[in-house]
Amino acid sequence: MRATFVALFMVLATHVSAQEAQGVATDGPAVGKQAPGNADAGEGNASKSALPITIIESPDQANHATERETKADKHDAEDLDAQQKAADAAEVSATAAQRQVIPTYAQAILGALGMVLLFAAFLYTKWTYDHSVSSSERQLRAYVCLEGVHAPAGFEADEITAVAHVKNFGATPASEMSQWTLIKLREYPLVGDLEPYDDSGHPNRVILPPGAITLSMPTFRGLEAWEITAIKKEELALYVYGEINYIDAFGENRSTIFRMRSTGEQSFKLGVFKATKDGNGYT
Repeated sequence: MRATFVALFMVLATHVSAQEAQGVATDGPAVGKQAPGNADAGEGNASKSALPITIIESPDQANHATERETKADKHDAEDLDAQQKAADAAEVSATAAQRQVIPTYAQAILGALGMVLLFAAFLYTKWTYDHSVSSSERQLRAYVCLEGVHAPAGFEADEITAVAHVKNFGATPASEMSQWTLIKLREYPLVGDLEPYDDSGHPNRVILPPGAITLSMPTFRGLEAWEITAIKKEELALYVYGEINYIDAFGENRSTIFRMRSTGEQSFKLGVFKATKDGNGYT
């Protein structure tokens, strides 16, 4: 509608301007006789006679324009308010984050401490379990050891026989048991080691129940007079030594080594042996 009014006014203005221009051309002097400056006078009259153009809006258009301006102002206000709220929220968030720094560090330290305590508890539990199992095995396993050695016929016989008592002191049987026992005459105190014995080719392997005793009886030749004197003076000694091998109820290979000696007049008279300081032990 607005464009229609504008076009109509432009047509009217053009028509009026054309008529005035024709009138001026008819009434004015000839071109050849026109004084200087009269041409500009025609243009001035044409300018003075032009009609002004006014844009007229309908009431609906005016209302729409007002509504658009109102909505634009409202949108700008809402956008500004949203920006302000976002800035306030960011400030609050930054403040809260700063306040959470120390609690976060504290939680991290407490968490690490908790992990350390948990790991320590795990190690303690494992140690307790292993110790319990080991303690049970120690209480129930077989212990095959030398109980004692003596010479029933004494040391002045033509042949000396030493009787070694081997006993299972444990609560379960010892299987695949083998042993060897030797008797030797050596200097006292002993210098060096006694000759070992290899029983790897020995075919006998026995089971020794709990509390059972087995005997081993090594023999030695009769002693000469000077040897008897040296034993009584504790210059020589008779040594009974050996080794016991077996498997306990838990499948572990076990061994026991022992070394006994007889020297001095009292031991010679009674035919008894006592344990030496070294050479005794078990696994």
